[in-house]
Amino acid sequence: MAATGIKEYFLAGFEACKTNKAKAAVIIAVIAGYSALGVSVVNAVKKDTISKLSYDQFIGLLAEDNLKAVDIKRDGATTITLKDGKKLTTNLPEHIQPLLDRMLERKVTINIDRSESYPLLSTLITALIAAGLALPGFVAAALSKEIAEDAKRILRARRQEDADEEKGTKRVTFSDVAGIDGAVEELSELVAYLKDPSEFEKHGASISKGALLVGPPGTGKTQLARAVAGEANVPFHAYSGADFFRHYANHGAEFVRQVFVKARQEAPCIIFIDEIDVIGKTRSQSASAGSASDDRDTTLNQLLTEIDGFVGSKGIIILAATNRPDVLDPAIIRPGRIDRRIEVPNPDVNGRKKILEIYVKKIPLHPDVDIEKLARSIPGFSGADVKNLVNEAALFSKRERAETVTEHHFEQAKDRVIMGAKRSMAMTEEERRLTAYHEAGHALLNLLIEGADPLHKVSIIPRGKALGVTISLPERDRYSMKQSELHAFLVTLFGGRCAEELVFGSTSVTTGASGDIIQATRIARSMVTEYGFSPLGSVDFLSRGKEGIFTLSEETTKLIDASIADLIKEATKEASSLLTTHRDALEKIANGLLEKETLGVSEVMALLPSDFPVKKIKVDLSLR
Repeated sequence: MAATGIKEYFLAGFEACKTNKAKAAVIIAVIAGYSALGVSVVNAVKKDTISKLSYDQFIGLLAEDNLKAVDIKRDGATTITLKDGKKLTTNLPEHIQPLLDRMLERKVTINIDRSESYPLLSTLITALIAAGLALPGFVAAALSKEIAEDAKRILRARRQEDADEEKGTKRVTFSDVAGIDGAVEELSELVAYLKDPSEFEKHGASISKGALLVGPPGTGKTQLARAVAGEANVPFHAYSGADFFRHYANHGAEFVRQVFVKARQEAPCIIFIDEIDVIGKTRSQSASAGSASDDRDTTLNQLLTEIDGFVGSKGIIILAATNRPDVLDPAIIRPGRIDRRIEVPNPDVNGRKKILEIYVKKIPLHPDVDIEKLARSIPGFSGADVKNLVNEAALFSKRERAETVTEHHFEQAKDRVIMGAKRSMAMTEEERRLTAYHEAGHALLNLLIEGADPLHKVSIIPRGKALGVTISLPERDRYSMKQSELHAFLVTLFGGRCAEELVFGSTSVTTGASGDIIQATRIARSMVTEYGFSPLGSVDFLSRGKEGIFTLSEETTKLIDASIADLIKEATKEASSLLTTHRDALEKIANGLLEKETLGVSEVMALLPSDFPVKKIKVDLSLR
């Protein structure tokens, strides 16, 4: 066991003893008693260590007149004392009268013990003595086991805390967080407060008790929270929303209290709650006692009480993270609680470049790899996606036994991250043709329609759940979308289904368009209910009542469904019309896919005539 592990174990044991003082005292007394007894026995053994002689050796000593005294027991066991004081033992035969006469002649002192022995009684007495000696040992062992279990629990808790705090990594600071400069700037004030609260008190200013980090998954919310603690050099206590129910079933409020007790002992510090929406959802008006929602409400109430400072939470900053801020109870984000909202969006191109620069330091990067170009080619990637991209590129390099990670490896990694892993499956020739025309339909409309994202790559190699995939990437980071761009997106989504129907007939279309239909329906629904892109006007149809339930009339629901269906029909009609007009181009792209299976945009353009109308077609699905 390493020295650090021994030290941790003894510290945990000492803490367990402090909480079990009476038990520890009994154990110490027993150990002291046994130690004293052991010392006495050892001394007695050392003092009375006696060698055993054979009968012949005894006769020799007698002949040499070397004996001073003998003590003879009834069973013949004899202790011999030599003239120099040394003691020996031997066993004498039953008839020893001649031998006694010889010893008397040499003036040897003879002591004969004729007392009766009681083996049963002596055995019983020995057993009672042994039991008396063993009983304290058993008691001490039982008590020490309890203390040992407490020590193990303490040790496990400490190691879990260390794992939660550091996750096996070095101290994280703002220099380790890239691509979210705005969030870092806002959190710098919290760092300044944790370092020196007196500066704020001097100006009569108070800092927020907490901040809510809001952003999609993978944007670095947890890493950012760790960086705040690292910059301020304060303890970092990390929890997930699920922890409040996993550790203590139906006792979430107790777990909250323990979290703050621990935090107060180490204040100033940071409590980080990831996925706070698990415990911070809007409280139910009709939760029954003992139900899951009742437990959640009780947990949230306790958290609010702790945040309010009724029990002395001074010096504790709460950082919480969520990607669902809309479901949080208003009480948790009101002023005076977790009232500072900090957006942590996906990084822009400069942010992605900085993130790439952090992660490529860990790999043998080929000097020809253009980091800026790579950052521009992955719009919409989160920080976690970028990290995954670099790792996948390194894996491809390792599989090829290459010395460095090249641009080719990054291209393979992009395909892996965006399109999924390749699947080995035996497709029939008919399935390959259907898939080729399906993906060719998507690719062709991407090239034709103004406002559609530029085509990047098209493939009929099965990946993930798809038999084929068409990838289009925006030219820049996009923060909003025009109505015309959404119309263009809807039309391109139906390029696959319409191409199948055009070439093979309406009865031969496949289920391959299921994902396209789901995505198109979601976009159309948002256009109608959120963006006001329909004849129903700019109305928020997603407003909730007090119970968080949508309150729409039956007639309004029908109008919404009808508008969504009309948008889908218009998109399908437009896609079919464009594919029919450019049937020759569709055939060329499909045949190219059947031959090469994967085509980049330059390869697709090489198949088409030079006068092909790239991005010249405008679509308008506005319903009148």
